[in-house]
Amino acid sequence: MKSKKSLPLLMIILGVSAPAAHAVNRFWEGNSGATWASSVNWTNDTNTLNVDSVVPLAADDVFFHMTGTLGGSGTGMSLNTAAVANSITFRQSQNFTIQSNTGTTTTARSITIGAGGITKTSSSGIVTINGNNTNPLTIALASSSSQTWSNASATNALNIGTTLLGTNAAAVISLGTFAGANANTLTFAGDGNFNVGVATAANSAISGSTGSLIKNGAGTLTINSGTTYGGTTTISGGKLALAGSGTLANTPTIIVGASTTFDVSGLTASSYTLGSSQTVGGSGTILATGKTVVANGTLSPGSSPGTLTLDGVGSSLQLGVGGDYNWQIHDADGAAGTGYDTTSLINGATLDLSLLSAGNTYNINLWSLSGIGPDVSGNAIDFNNTLAYSWTLFSTGTAITGFSTDKFTINTGAFNGTTGFSNALGGGHSAWG
Repeated sequence: MKSKKSLPLLMIILGVSAPAAHAVNRFWEGNSGATWASSVNWTNDTNTLNVDSVVPLAADDVFFHMTGTLGGSGTGMSLNTAAVANSITFRQSQNFTIQSNTGTTTTARSITIGAGGITKTSSSGIVTINGNNTNPLTIALASSSSQTWSNASATNALNIGTTLLGTNAAAVISLGTFAGANANTLTFAGDGNFNVGVATAANSAISGSTGSLIKNGAGTLTINSGTTYGGTTTISGGKLALAGSGTLANTPTIIVGASTTFDVSGLTASSYTLGSSQTVGGSGTILATGKTVVANGTLSPGSSPGTLTLDGVGSSLQLGVGGDYNWQIHDADGAAGTGYDTTSLINGATLDLSLLSAGNTYNINLWSLSGIGPDVSGNAIDFNNTLAYSWTLFSTGTAITGFSTDKFTINTGAFNGTTGFSNALGGGHSAWG
């Protein structure tokens, strides 16, 4: 008789994780002291009060206020805790204010917003977000949650930290300090306006050493105080304006896109200075009515060959010692702004070279392209080294102050991020005149 053999038993144990938190729409009721942390101020049903009254969680989408049969209540609320939400939508018709605790409270408050960002509808009233009497209110982007804040109301702005309730008490937008691919990018979009910061506040309006900023849409983003974010600033639509004591001191690159405006006319100071480690470029317009733009850093006109414009009655472009002009050329026979880069000073804007001298020059860095869209460094087309060429790098309808050819250094080799002019000169040379 054959003995029975026992069969091996294979056991597979699967770990079952807890289900992820389910995102819920939370609608503001504002019935109990108008404080965020009071659960009775929230409902998840637009037509019924006090349904599932829960203070918003990080995954939840928050709405101010309800649009069903309930009208919501109040024109403001205060933060008596650290608040979180995946997104915030303002769709109330009346003006609405969010601020930290008022009175003598000195506790700093914060709102951390996830990937859903902020949306302000076309029918919403003015929205203002401010700090308390001694501390800024921080509006933080959650880690790795680059997001868009949109204002669709062409008549009513979204104001962040524009009222100073006491020392240092405006709000601040924090882009965070997340590195590499996790660095946050904040996009301001829509037809409506955003106003950020107040000139008399000590805190920065926008902070975050690695974060970047994009301006989209037809509206205007106005920055009224300092910023410390260290990523790129890109103007892809509408206008980005600096007013009061506004700065973009730590951003390494400001890209002014075609048909957009970088406006420094509203600054309290008589001048706007581009730092020595900064670059401004693109095919848009720098509006500097009554101001001097001091270019200590790099001017990089166009996106591929293009025209950067300085506009404004009483404005001036002053080239700083050691500054750079990264000049691309694709077609040696092409026109200024299409075949090669140029900077146009219009409406009385002047070019000021008075800071320069033979021993303290300004760099013109030649950069030939064999192709564009995308740019390909190489030999420019239609270049014949047996012919003489004249290209317009700057144009102005007024006199140039302090012109002299020895105030410029022309670099034909790789320099300041350019790859140089690769076409053979055939014994010829470059000159400024």
